[in-house]
Amino acid sequence: MSAPCPTFRPGPKTDSSSSCSSPVSQLWISFRQIDAEQTINLRKTVLWPSIPLSKQLDPSYDLRESTVHLGAFLHLRSADDPSSLSASSSRMRIPITIKPDSTSVLHDIEEGYLDGNEPIGIMTLTQQSYSGAELALPNIGTGNCNKHIQLRKFAILPRLQGQSIGRQFLLHAIEYIKSNYPDERILCHFDARVSQRKFYERCGMKVLDEKSFWKFGSTGQEPGVEYIKMGNIV
Repeated sequence: MSAPCPTFRPGPKTDSSSSCSSPVSQLWISFRQIDAEQTINLRKTVLWPSIPLSKQLDPSYDLRESTVHLGAFLHLRSADDPSSLSASSSRMRIPITIKPDSTSVLHDIEEGYLDGNEPIGIMTLTQQSYSGAELALPNIGTGNCNKHIQLRKFAILPRLQGQSIGRQFLLHAIEYIKSNYPDERILCHFDARVSQRKFYERCGMKVLDEKSFWKFGSTGQEPGVEYIKMGNIV
């Protein structure tokens, strides 16, 4: 029998930010808790475009009181704007490198994504036991963890992928979980798209089971996507 999954205690809605500079502007990425409905657009755009907006949420976990939805937000400010400089001095700064040859993508992003109103990244954290956690997991050591948190529906706006935002977002989520359980041994696990395996490995995640499997969306009739189970102890 797998270990029981405890209630995940959502913490206060906090905001940590990071920045990078270009000759004309500072780009800030902030992370905070959001409502389930705020994840819908990016889920459809990035993860399951064939599923209608009305069916993007899964009531079995999205609407639980214990579920936490996180969003990443983009803030663009002029480099000579005093308010941006004062804000940077009062926030934790995490280096994010925006490639110089990619700054033109900002001109193609809708205004709502540039003013911090619409998330440019989403992730959902749920309480869910990993089915193999009672066994020794050779890639990460023992599976004897009394906290199990599953990461779901992780997506970054396509125009901003490849800019290290996803990596910083994932690291933020892990720190968020650790801050809720500072003295616990936590197994963070998730179903990773096989095409994203190398990304997750670069972020310190391990393969929990080499056997891949397929998902066909919430309807069971969408184009199939191949997955593999990954995670790590944090």
